[in-house]
This record gives sequence, structure tokens and C-alpha cells, in this order.
Amino acid sequence: MNITDVRDGTTKKNPTTGQLGVCFGVGNIYDPITLLDTGVDYNLGQEIMSWINIGDYINIEGAGWCYISSIQQPIDSSELTIIWTTTDHGDVFSLNQVVKITSIYNVVDYDRYEFEVDMSGLLGYYYLVINAIDSNFTDKEYVSEWFDVKVEQKRKHHLIEYYNSKNNEINYSTGITFKLRVPYIKQLEWSPLDEQEIYITDTKTVLLETRLRESYTISFMPLPTAMAQKIILILSHDRIQIDGLNYVREGEPDISQMGNTNLYIIKSKIVRSDYTFNNTGGTTIGEILLGSGVPLSIDSSQDGLLWVE
Repeated sequence: MNITDVRDGTTKKNPTTGQLGVCFGVGNIYDPITLLDTGVDYNLGQEIMSWINIGDYINIEGAGWCYISSIQQPIDSSELTIIWTTTDHGDVFSLNQVVKITSIYNVVDYDRYEFEVDMSGLLGYYYLVINAIDSNFTDKEYVSEWFDVKVEQKRKHHLIEYYNSKNNEINYSTGITFKLRVPYIKQLEWSPLDEQEIYITDTKTVLLETRLRESYTISFMPLPTAMAQKIILILSHDRIQIDGLNYVREGEPDISQMGNTNLYIIKSKIVRSDYTFNNTGGTTIGEILLGSGVPLSIDSSQDGLLWVE
């Protein structure tokens, strides 16, 4: 993708419109970085490079990047294909002046080879056959490798989306939200965080304030070392969504190695970052303490029962 090509081209002028054009034929090819002659010559005859299209840009030495407006095909064998641009030549170039032309192209345009195959009704071994048909070239047939379509129980997985709001030493804010699907064996285990402030006397207990946060333990399937390291790095980001909900990691993750293998089991506590239940009773100390009232008195003349007045 994005391969840079630098080679000789010859300038042309359109006397009617004043457009600057270029054509090829034979010439030198240059290193795109050093611009030194590679020692390789090209010979296109009447043609132009296969990746040149109307609407692309080419860089003409001395004129900069120019928009390709049209491509003029040769009328007879003595002429070459001319690429016309929207740039005015401005009498800067002489006719048939040799200049370096830079263009950028892709060896394969992926969008030309994308396709979907519905395998829902298949079971067994298959291969794909692709027939490529082109009006200018010989038809070709491509055959894929064999693949086995099986009926398997789908593994459950977490969809983790993450990014960091600021750049730091290990996480970088690039403006891109990354996504990762990680299979799991155990679903999130609920383990709420509860903070309470109470007032206790010898006659009553009063709840002054409570804060309850949704907290879970997330467990991953045994992961190889590189993926385990990636999961720990992901959980250290300050913007994490797991299955569409926002979380923040709390404390250090629990990491254990499976024997002498390169597999690791990771458990970590995560807390919902966008939800906190907060209940403030608003009870004052005056409401909690008993009033002074009348001191207790005992009637010593009574028998059997204790009379309080």
C-alpha cells in the first residue's frame, strides 16, 4: 500500500487550455527517498503506468502535486498517451522537457477483492473458486485452500472497547477507540462496594450516609503471555467499556501462571464508573440524642412490682 514511484516524464502543453501535461515512453527510475538513479530503465511504449487514473494526483517536478483531469489516448503509433492536469503550465516548462514524476499507488486495492460467503448451510470440507474476468487481460481462476466447516458451540466473550484520555508513559491518546473480543469461562461476578457511616447509641443505631457502587470480578480464559500483558495494559486505561458499560479497574489484578506453561489466568476487580447509589439520611445529632426529660423516680413503699413515675 502507498508505494511511491519516481521516474522520468516528458512535459506537454495544451495551447488551447494552457494545461500542463506529461507523457511517458522510456526513461529512468529513481529511488523515492534519495532520488538517485536506480540504474533501471523503463519502456512503456505508448502506454502509461497501470495505476494512473483520472482523479488521482501526480507530482511534477517544478509544479508540485497536480490533479489528473483527463487522459488522452494516442491517435497513431508515433504518439504517446498524455496525462493532462488542471495545473497551468505558466510557460515555466519548455515543450518535451524531461522532469521527475512522482506517483503513489497500491499493489492491490483491497476493496476490489472483498466478498462474503454464507457458510450457515455448509458442513464438511470446501474450497472457494474465484473467476477473475477483465476485458484487457486473460481470464484467471483462483482456488483457495481447503477449509473445514464444523458445528461448534460458540464461545462466550467480552467485547472490550478502550482508549486513554491523555498521553502518558504507557498509554497514548490517539483519538482511536480500540476494540477487542476476549473469550471467558465465568461471567462477571457481582461483589458490590459498600461504604456506610452510622451513629450508634445505647438505644438506637442511625444510618447517616451510605454509598454503594457496582463492583464485579472479571475473569479471563487462560491467555498466552503476550495477550495477558495486553489485557493488563488495557485495564490500566481510564476509558474502558466492557459489553457496552463503563468500568474502572480497582486495585492490582490477580495473575497466576498455569504450571510451567506460558498461559496465565487473570482476575481483576472492576467498578462501574458512571453509577453510584448515594443515600444521605440528613439526620442530625440533635435528632439522634434523647431529650433530657424527667429523671426516673422509684416509689419505695410499693411491694412486688417496680413502679416508675
